[in-house]
Amino acid sequence: MIRNEPIELVKITSSHSLEEIARDYNTAFSEGFDVSTEEISNYLGVSELWITRHLKEGIKYLIINAVARRALATYGDKRFSKLYTYKKKIFHRKAWQTHLMQHSFIENEDGSLTAAKKLPTSLITCTEAAAKYNITRKTVYNLLQGRATKYVVYGLKKYSTKEVELLLIDM
Repeated sequence: MIRNEPIELVKITSSHSLEEIARDYNTAFSEGFDVSTEEISNYLGVSELWITRHLKEGIKYLIINAVARRALATYGDKRFSKLYTYKKKIFHRKAWQTHLMQHSFIENEDGSLTAAKKLPTSLITCTEAAAKYNITRKTVYNLLQGRATKYVVYGLKKYSTKEVELLLIDM
């Protein structure tokens, strides 16, 4: 069972056979190690460097080194090719989701925070919404204040992309 302990590299213990190394990685992928830094980066709207600096504890991960990449190129399960073709660090999905929810809050009108029970499938910042709808950030902020749920995820202030779209579609 995966528990949220301080970040831990899960080492693949294989022999020197490329086929066995690939088999062990394929097993890990099928057991939930299937979240790339790219996926996290896209969801949070941050760089992969931000992830490296800020997600330091609580999420188990694998490293795909040069030997593993070579093994997977030859013997890897094609269903997981998106994970090992260009990616280096792969997180465990359940551990990532648990960690995400532990660091996600809803900001109330008085500025206090309440633990989020669920997050939207897509998040957006005021700045991103301003660029998307070609209006100023201050205008977006004023239009959303009190009308849209403000999430604080890892200290980043975000809104539901769908909720913002519904409020700003006529802009």
